[in-house]
Amino acid sequence: MIVSVDNGLQALKNIEMLENKYGVPCCLWHRPESNMCNIIVTFNDGVLYEKEDEWGFSHFLEHIHFKRTQALKSFYAIVSYIEEVGGRVSAYTTRETISYLVQVPIWEVHRGFNVLKEIVTNQNFLDDDVKKEKPLICEEIVREKANARFYNKLFLEEVLLSPDALARLPLGSAESISQVDAKRLLEYKGSAYGRNNMSICITGNISPNVLQYELEQFLDSFEAGEKKAPAAVVWNKERNIESGRTYVLNYAGAKQTNLAIGWRLPVLDARERIAWQLLNSMMGVGFSSYLFQRIREDCALTYITQTVLRPYTVCSTWRIDLDVFEENIPRAIAEIEKLFTEITENGISEEKLETSKKMYWGNVLAELEDGLVAAKWLTHNINIFKNELHPCSYVNQLDSITKEDIAGLMRKYLALDKKTICLAGMPDKIFAHYPKEGTRVLSDY
Repeated sequence: MIVSVDNGLQALKNIEMLENKYGVPCCLWHRPESNMCNIIVTFNDGVLYEKEDEWGFSHFLEHIHFKRTQALKSFYAIVSYIEEVGGRVSAYTTRETISYLVQVPIWEVHRGFNVLKEIVTNQNFLDDDVKKEKPLICEEIVREKANARFYNKLFLEEVLLSPDALARLPLGSAESISQVDAKRLLEYKGSAYGRNNMSICITGNISPNVLQYELEQFLDSFEAGEKKAPAAVVWNKERNIESGRTYVLNYAGAKQTNLAIGWRLPVLDARERIAWQLLNSMMGVGFSSYLFQRIREDCALTYITQTVLRPYTVCSTWRIDLDVFEENIPRAIAEIEKLFTEITENGISEEKLETSKKMYWGNVLAELEDGLVAAKWLTHNINIFKNELHPCSYVNQLDSITKEDIAGLMRKYLALDKKTICLAGMPDKIFAHYPKEGTRVLSDY
């Protein structure tokens, strides 16, 4: 075996699902070495579940929950309650979930659960708070597009995920945010924040008896609610956005062009997800990856290149990302295509495969050293993968991947004629070196 029980697996055996009277998925990773407790409460929410006239509501709720609660009357009171004991409290929204997290010393577990209960069961929404938050969220939308690379990444995801509701920007739009009021937010919250849409992940050295008590008290605070179903929204049909095409985003003043190449993948089964994680690591994670060696070291076309795999519940996406001077765009694309052809036709060596497995597993263990990252990892596993992949199964799955599997994935899913190319930069400079024919220019994304 490439990875053995002695190579980091023992700690993962301390992960267990906790039973509760409501049947809410609750996962505990008992970490005896940790002095901190990390708690993440997640709801099935986000643009995947938002109706057309609710776009951005789930993210807006994340903001408004921190304005005030019944007991903690301001944002300062909420954060101070946790920060005064050396902890942190925050939240984040993805396209499919909204999560509230707290990190506290293990002797402050009650404080951690208490602040989460205050935040997510808060019904004290004020129109004045909503009014004040609208321009801040609109500023956040603008900020996300203030960097060519991030701007291009968002657009490529939109193209690859369209026409599913999932394709929409999680923050909403200036127009949709303008329609938000306290009453509508409260109604929307009632459809999402119930036990049937909830999961909880906890990491740390916590007494099981203490945890069981706190968990039950917390869950008692919620109604069962209805299980949310994905929204029936067809996105971007009128804009004729579809994968397998080339787009140029007009980004004034760009010093380089961001080149992103992506593919839409189907929902992957458990073994395919592990194989894809390995392929992603092999192709574009770290300085020893295939793409870094070819595009940076051999050809000197970019400072850095990377790949990103995004698994969702309705599909997955995989992309390559790099910044290039415009004169290097055609060669960069040609070298990527050449590398793909070499691997699909000739495969990879057994030595490269074994090295990549060790590197990938080592990277996983390094990230999981951080208890908060570990809690987020568990959250993702439960909500996206529906707990199909217990961490301990990673080793057997990883060891079973062959070099033929890697080449097979590329042949099956990464057809060169199915790729989507997105270029964010100055069109005049791009088209001085890249053919304009067949390329669609968008002046305002």
